Amino acid sequence: MCGTGLELGTWARIDDDCPIEFVALQDEVEMSVGGRRSGFDLVLTEGGLETLVIAAQGALRGLRERAANEDAEEVERQNPKLAG
Repeated sequence: MCGTGLELGTWARIDDDCPIEFVALQDEVEMSVGGRRSGFDLVLTEGGLETLVIAAQGALRGLRERAANEDAEEVERQNPKLAG
């Protein structure tokens, strides 16, 4: 890696039923998304895994907050008397 910690140009879509497996080794984790040899593989140090988990928690929180806000806006549109 050249100073940025990551050099890669790819993406993967992960749905509810996408298999995610991992193997914890001595000083890193090998994670397979979508199946070994047919999916997307990551090798993470402990710090890298922690960074990924923190980012994923923030993304999930943001996604859920957005959905909750959209639901509240829809309720207000359907019941304008409840809004005020």
